[in-house]
Amino acid sequence: MSPESDPRYKFFDPAKVLEDLHGDTAGFHRLAAAYLADLDPLLHSLAAGDARTPDIVHRLRTAFGIFHATRGNLLARHIEQTCRSGLPPPNAERRALLTEMIGLGEELRSYLDGRALG
Repeated sequence: MSPESDPRYKFFDPAKVLEDLHGDTAGFHRLAAAYLADLDPLLHSLAAGDARTPDIVHRLRTAFGIFHATRGNLLARHIEQTCRSGLPPPNAERRALLTEMIGLGEELRSYLDGRALG
């Protein structure tokens, strides 16, 4: 049985991530550090309108999946499908995706720093 989700985290589920990693906190830290290292370049690409590149959005789907970032994952999947159909994603969806990316980054930083959220 999985540990209870921590309600202080709105953008990802640390308990589920650690369960997937069999409690490997070092692995969690490596994954989080990799996401955070990629965050600024991805934010700049998406803010510049590169959200039409399905590969960028697919990378985000992978990251959101790893961190059990459900809203971000669903949004990225929808945007990826839109891109693959040849249409640009609506600006509101692109902004929402940026919000999910930033929120996940902030929560990961807080979690790694051991700061309490809430």
